[in-house]
Amino acid sequence: MFKRGFIFQIVLQLLSCVAGAQQIQVLTEQDKGLEGAVVVFRSLSDNRTEARFTNNQGLVMIPKFSLPISYKVSYLGYVSFADTINSFSSKKTVSLISLPMNFDEVTVTGNYTPGFKSNSIYNIDVIGNKEIQQRAANNVRDIMSQQLNVQLSNDGVLGSSLSLQGVGGQHVKFLIDGVPVIGRQNGNIDVSQLNVANIDHIEMVKGPMSVIYGSDALGGVVNLITKSNKEGKWNCNINAYYETVGNYNTDFSIGKGFKSANLFVNAGRNFFDGWNPTDSLRSQHWHPKEQYFANAKYNKTVNGYKMALQYNFSNETVFNQGNITETPYQAYAFDQNYMTMRNQLMFTTDKKLNEKSSWQFTAACNHYRYIKNSYRKDLVDLVSVLTADPSDDDTTVFQSYFARTVYNHVLGKKVSLLSGLELNQEVAQGKKIDNASHQITDAALFACVDYNPMDKLTIRPSIRGIYNSQYNAPLVPSLNALYKFSDKYALRLSWSKGFRAPSIKEQYLYFVDASHNVRGNLNLKAENSDNYNLSFNAKYVKTKSVLEIEPALFYNHIINQISLVQVDPVSNLFTYINLDEFTAKGGEMQFRYLINQLEFKTGCAYTGTTSTFNGSIKQPDYAWYLESTSSASYTIEKWETSFSLFYKYTGVKPIYVLEGENNISLQQNAEYSLMDITLSKFLFKKKLNLSVGVKNLFDIQNVNAAVSGGAHSSGDGTMMVGTGRSGFLKLNYKF
Repeated sequence: MFKRGFIFQIVLQLLSCVAGAQQIQVLTEQDKGLEGAVVVFRSLSDNRTEARFTNNQGLVMIPKFSLPISYKVSYLGYVSFADTINSFSSKKTVSLISLPMNFDEVTVTGNYTPGFKSNSIYNIDVIGNKEIQQRAANNVRDIMSQQLNVQLSNDGVLGSSLSLQGVGGQHVKFLIDGVPVIGRQNGNIDVSQLNVANIDHIEMVKGPMSVIYGSDALGGVVNLITKSNKEGKWNCNINAYYETVGNYNTDFSIGKGFKSANLFVNAGRNFFDGWNPTDSLRSQHWHPKEQYFANAKYNKTVNGYKMALQYNFSNETVFNQGNITETPYQAYAFDQNYMTMRNQLMFTTDKKLNEKSSWQFTAACNHYRYIKNSYRKDLVDLVSVLTADPSDDDTTVFQSYFARTVYNHVLGKKVSLLSGLELNQEVAQGKKIDNASHQITDAALFACVDYNPMDKLTIRPSIRGIYNSQYNAPLVPSLNALYKFSDKYALRLSWSKGFRAPSIKEQYLYFVDASHNVRGNLNLKAENSDNYNLSFNAKYVKTKSVLEIEPALFYNHIINQISLVQVDPVSNLFTYINLDEFTAKGGEMQFRYLINQLEFKTGCAYTGTTSTFNGSIKQPDYAWYLESTSSASYTIEKWETSFSLFYKYTGVKPIYVLEGENNISLQQNAEYSLMDITLSKFLFKKKLNLSVGVKNLFDIQNVNAAVSGGAHSSGDGTMMVGTGRSGFLKLNYKF
């Protein structure tokens, strides 16, 4: 018995040694097991590869590959580690070194599956939740106002719109968790209506995404990724925001994580009481507005299907108060209210079918309602009555139905496939839409193939076939390439064709009031484009510092670009026409440096645009303009305090303007600079976060502009930039 027991113990010890030798343990700097680290194994003898994740003790089994085996360990916020296994003599332990801050973000936009930004074939800018909080941002406009190579324009009624790399907002597609945002005014999404109370982070791709996301994505994509509650216990957050310019915002969120599900609910109110650069009894340059919003998101996993049901709601009213008219017997004013209501219901699910394939499905219904009411308000008894003229009032309704399914499959060691089907139907009706109902149906099949002829190179040819109910659509191809020289250096190159059919508004719009005279054009042609982007990324990682340098070049050439131009100066009539050609080209350079608790970013962009009108009127030269941005953030951990500074310079912007049908003139927008400063501190064991700061430090309000601001101007020859210098206070309390 003793001999049998002794032999049995020897066998167990040998087995444990073998088992230990076939494992790798990944530890933090505090010698704690790191769960969820990605370990990629590769047999150097037969080139077989396999990726595995560490368990809650940081352990991962080594696959049964032939020796020698190379492996690489990666985890968000830590320096990657690589080594080679030449024998199974002992268990291997790897201690990862943390970066000063999370640097390589996880992204989903345009990717087959969620992955690190550095591995994406697209050049993606990520605006994280930390930056959103540091900026004390209330909406997407606040975030985008200081992004490099992003230009904003503001209108008192139509809100704020943006352009990327010189390409207008009608070519930039906005998504919420991959679902398109509808309700464009003048071809643009009002980014001031998109609040960020429930946004985890923002992913932005500058450049063509027409194959993956279709129409309106010639210039790029902005994808808003919403929050999900991932904690196992109930948690609640209350936010309160006050700004001296007249902003009063409050919202709360509550969430709960369950065993296989989680729930997140957010609701709030934003109020702005208006602002004018000069004293005014009533009428204001920046109109007062009030917004109510609510969001609910429920995630659950059933039999391997990860499902999410989400509802987003917002209701915003802009109050345009008229000047006072006084007579010996009465005092009155004419007011207008503009109400925008958005409802979005979406369902998403995805499932990993096997080791080589996965499937995703998204369905959504969007409802957008825009109501304009005109009143005569008696300023003595404060009674408002709708005006008698029916043309003073308007209701415009947009409804869209969206479905998208995507299938991913690994065909072999070097080839993987993404294929998908997308359906989108948009219906619009109202007085501003030619007082009738119109609809456009868009269906598309798309496919992408990732080919890896070598470990460092990924080539992705893609194609999209489109059916449009009103226009003949061509096949839209693209070609992307990513070459990673090493973990330090990566080169990205992209080319894409583009197609965009005229929208319902561009064809049927009729928007005429005291400040606007804009009409659609039924004779518009569809747009076609060629887009090129080249970017290089160099990243130098040390124990406590990271330096990243990213130069990029871009070229966008659009045939039959649809543009809003003034065709009758006497009546101030604007309408949509096709430019024969439009070109935007330029370059940008960005630097990012992190050391300990200091993060510094800076960049500059130089962009030029040119156009040809009616086949004979050609812009004399490229209109070039300069932009630069800088930001710095420093955290004092001992005091639980951080300081942030954000700066953007927008240089003089020449603009060639078509006046009438045959006359072109050179005008320009003046230069200006914006700067914000924020100081944040945690209190009461990090339950309360207090932020104070100054926005628009240089007190920029209106600047001289071309064409008196365009179709949506009051005609004073200026461009709305900001509401002047203001201080703010923000409180966040977490239960």
